[in-house]
Amino acid sequence: MTRVGIFFGGQSREREVSFAGGRTVYDNLDKRLFEAVPIFVDSLGHFIELDWAYLYKGTIRDFFPPAAYQPVADANGYEYQYYIESLGQMPEAEMQKILATVGKPLKAEELKGRMDFAFLCLHGPYGEDGAIQGLLDWMGIPYSGSGLLPSAIGIDKLVQKDLMQRAGFKLPKAVLLTRDRWMSNQGRAQLLGHTINQLGLPFVVK
Repeated sequence: MTRVGIFFGGQSREREVSFAGGRTVYDNLDKRLFEAVPIFVDSLGHFIELDWAYLYKGTIRDFFPPAAYQPVADANGYEYQYYIESLGQMPEAEMQKILATVGKPLKAEELKGRMDFAFLCLHGPYGEDGAIQGLLDWMGIPYSGSGLLPSAIGIDKLVQKDLMQRAGFKLPKAVLLTRDRWMSNQGRAQLLGHTINQLGLPFVVK
């Protein structure tokens, strides 16, 4: 039976969407043909072969980090949850203990022994930018989606747009706004006016 490693979670801010997507793939994979191997990637980049029951928690923060590491309430009595990176630095032994509460921690070199194919449900940086694709290439694990180079190009919209223009594709008009330009907080009204003059209304900010 072909083993399919389903990668979900991840380090980007889209991790919850990825978590829900991984659960959908797990549910719909034909178990008569494939063995589903859920590989949860936490927000620090650890790989965990997740105990299947945790797939059906509402969100990542509902089970990870475990309840024992979540604050009960703040000074005002407001209860909240957070991600593993909010725990700060800790000894490696303690981190491994936390990881083991929800499944089996895996080193990168152990992935190949757990799957024949990787189904990637990761989003954003470290998921769609060529990072995980490069790792899987190195490990010799085939995977879904684009390879390292097209993933790296695709996530950089400016580079992607430039290459598509050079290839003769028709593209919508665009205005580049750098973070430094926006954070300088100078002439934002003029910047808006320039953008409207270049693009017209309505326009999309991405």
